[in-house]
Amino acid sequence: MKEHQSLTPELIELVARRFHVLGSASRIRVVDSLMNGPLGISEIVEVTGLEQSNLSRHIKDLEQGGWVKKTRDGNSVLVEVADETLFQICELVCGQLMRDSSDS
Repeated sequence: MKEHQSLTPELIELVARRFHVLGSASRIRVVDSLMNGPLGISEIVEVTGLEQSNLSRHIKDLEQGGWVKKTRDGNSVLVEVADETLFQICELVCGQLMRDSSDS
């Protein structure tokens, strides 16, 4: 087994901030909606049920956290996962919770 290298205090703060951004049910809904690929803002509104003003704030938080990015596509804005480790995190955490809930 590979020896674990301890994180520096600065890196611990960065990791805490990245995970803090994911600590919202609304932002998890946004992330979940993006698991199959980029979506436009109106599509995310439809999938998540969030109001567009709230959605914009959550996307901004996810973008500042480095999790998603926005790109222009003509007159619309597409949102997509920017950090592919998000797929692994979701599989680990969400997948395990889904398996646990099906076992009970």
